Amino acid sequence: MRIQMESLFEPEAIAVIGASSDPNKWGHRILRNIINGGYAGRIYPVNPRAKSILGIKAYPSLTEITDQIDLVLICTPAEKAIDVVKECQKRNVKFAVVIPAGFSEVGEEGRIAEKELVRAAGRCRLVGPNTMGVMSTSKSLYAYMSLAKPRKGPVSFISQSGNLGTQILGRGQRQGIGFCRFVSSGNEADLTMADYLSFLARDNETGVVLSYIEGFKNAISFLRSAREVTRRKPLIVYKAGRTPVGVRAARSHCGALASQDEICEGAFLQVGCTRARSTEDLLDLAKAFSSLPLPSGRRVAILSWGGGWGVVGADSCYEKGFEVIALPPSVIEKIDALLPSYWSRGNPVDLVGSLDLEKHLGCLEILVANDGIDIVLALGTISGFPDFRKHDERFLARTIELVRKYKKPIMLVKMFEGYESEYLESHGSLIFPSPERAISALRKMYEYKRYLERAS
Repeated sequence: MRIQMESLFEPEAIAVIGASSDPNKWGHRILRNIINGGYAGRIYPVNPRAKSILGIKAYPSLTEITDQIDLVLICTPAEKAIDVVKECQKRNVKFAVVIPAGFSEVGEEGRIAEKELVRAAGRCRLVGPNTMGVMSTSKSLYAYMSLAKPRKGPVSFISQSGNLGTQILGRGQRQGIGFCRFVSSGNEADLTMADYLSFLARDNETGVVLSYIEGFKNAISFLRSAREVTRRKPLIVYKAGRTPVGVRAARSHCGALASQDEICEGAFLQVGCTRARSTEDLLDLAKAFSSLPLPSGRRVAILSWGGGWGVVGADSCYEKGFEVIALPPSVIEKIDALLPSYWSRGNPVDLVGSLDLEKHLGCLEILVANDGIDIVLALGTISGFPDFRKHDERFLARTIELVRKYKKPIMLVKMFEGYESEYLESHGSLIFPSPERAISALRKMYEYKRYLERAS
């Protein structure tokens, strides 16, 4: 399965069944995304009424293509999908992504059709149906309906909702999160969440796994595969369908069988999953885990451009079980040489409104370099004020260097959204919108570190 799955994310040849020149059809948008994304493999549009589509020769059927096809995107209506997967089986196609809905999510008739779809596919493995598609940035493959084109990075994402999943990709793109793999798993008639997790557990491209789940086809298989992942890399799970209303919505959305939330909570803890409680939490955790080393302990130093935010940060640290330590005398002595005599001489370190970037950076390195400090929380040192654009970019660049040098997490909180910066956007996965959200993500990182220690 692992060898085969590589052909899903890194195919050498793709066929788009139902490719179209009509911009209002999914067969046009998916083909256009594949071409515009820079995919360098061989592309075969299939449409019996077209000679060429988007400048590429079209074929009347899959059987007319003599090349070996790794991946087929099925963009036909649902009632034609079974005939297409039969052709895929005959042509020894490795994977078929079944885009159309209209299967198990619509009731008993749809469930019967979905079972027939799997039977007809034979050895060809199916993604979906009722899916948005797949993405692999290492292959410049954007074989889905969304216009999102996230930057390359270590995060892989499996989502049972295509719409939510691709929108998370777009939001992550604007927050500096780098992605490598994405699959909209849909109804999971054949390949399930567990199959994708088993592949990503050993995938060298993947450093962090995100998962949006509405229900389980086989909970035991999921937990087994989840443990495979968490022993090697973080698995962040957002489980929807937590309420009776959400359970009903999940069943009608992708035919998912949701489980009681208390049971899910215990199971996730047992296998080391990191649970996100909101879509914002999902992105915060993706940023933190993909950009920062795990904290070795709970001792926090806070650097704040304003006293009030330092108080808020200290409260948040305490509430999440972190220790806002008394600064060692050696640290106070070094900071004395940088700040005015009326600075707080404690933790949080109040920069007393100083505008001197070198002093900001000096204080930051003094804190992160100290062996008695495990984590640094820097509040407002990325200001967001238009006049401080160069200051902000230099502070972020130096922070990235310090994280690499000292292998400790430094979490930055920007207080104002005053301008757009390509540099801050592309490297912004260290930047959080509030102290509370930064510390909440940090707490989940610390819990995962403890899980790894117990599991070793």
